[in-house]
Amino acid sequence: MKKLLPLLLVFLVTSLAMAQCDYTLELTDNFGSDWDSGDNLASNTGVDVTVAGVTTTYVIVDPSPTPNMPVVENYTITVNNGDALSIDYRATFFPGDGGFRLLDSEGIEVYSSPINQPSMMDIFTGTATCPTCFAVTALTTNAITASSAEIGWTATGAETAWEVEYGPVGFTPGSGTTDNATSNPWTINGLMSDTAYDVYVRADCGMGDISSNQGPISFTTTESCPAPGAFTPVTNTATTVQVIWDANGNQSLDYEIEYGVSPYTQGSGGQTTQGGTAPFAEITGLTPNTSYDFYVRIDCGMGDFSGWSGPYTSSTLQSCPDVSSINFSNIDQTSV
Repeated sequence: MKKLLPLLLVFLVTSLAMAQCDYTLELTDNFGSDWDSGDNLASNTGVDVTVAGVTTTYVIVDPSPTPNMPVVENYTITVNNGDALSIDYRATFFPGDGGFRLLDSEGIEVYSSPINQPSMMDIFTGTATCPTCFAVTALTTNAITASSAEIGWTATGAETAWEVEYGPVGFTPGSGTTDNATSNPWTINGLMSDTAYDVYVRADCGMGDISSNQGPISFTTTESCPAPGAFTPVTNTATTVQVIWDANGNQSLDYEIEYGVSPYTQGSGGQTTQGGTAPFAEITGLTPNTSYDFYVRIDCGMGDFSGWSGPYTSSTLQSCPDVSSINFSNIDQTSV
């Protein structure tokens, strides 16, 4: 075993050094012009890519078949792991018309020229890398709850372990929380409710051979205590208002209602009532023939409350209804 380990290390180092792969250079002309005629030819437009000391010039050869529509041409550049890379750019005649991107063998962007990029020597310099541990593809999310989410992907190698890194949307890889996943899909637990997350996944091929990151894929956890919605009246009296609402999946029976005479704004000092019959409530002790605004939230326990929903506006009835439809009969000179 002592002799086998050094041999494995030598094999790994040798494989990394000898690895060969294809990068892709993507050229774009936003006006749909070629780069080997007209004003672009006069401007000497082109991208010079130097790989291990050998320089090749790339230009857009064919214009767009539709005038003034963008044209894109891709070129394959074969590199060896560890090759030195450098790129010189000679801009198009119209500033902002042209640009390019360099993608590695897994389609991951290595460099993208900014808008209105002028001519520049060594616009990009770097070192080619050809993976022996291939990046995953097609990240997916499923079964999202208030505290968990299932992450899936397509493995392009034979690996059986992965690094799943997650954090708030926009976080920088390397600064998040990492799960050492041993299955695909993988469930991330312990998340914050109603929070947006980004997730990256890397394949772990063993012996320190880790793929490049794939992602991010984004998702938002659900509310831990969903707020009520879609209020519907039931039956009102002179001193009570009954109401039902859509629970939106909330299983808690406990509610809190804040109300006041219309127009009333939640939090401005009205009356409150509590109950345990959600999604139904009856508010009593009201003033007859009065319009009220009601706001409802759900108590899910342990200090976990939903947001307030409302206002739901409803009016109590008169305690003594008006007389209507008076009829006269048996009329004579002294009586009716």
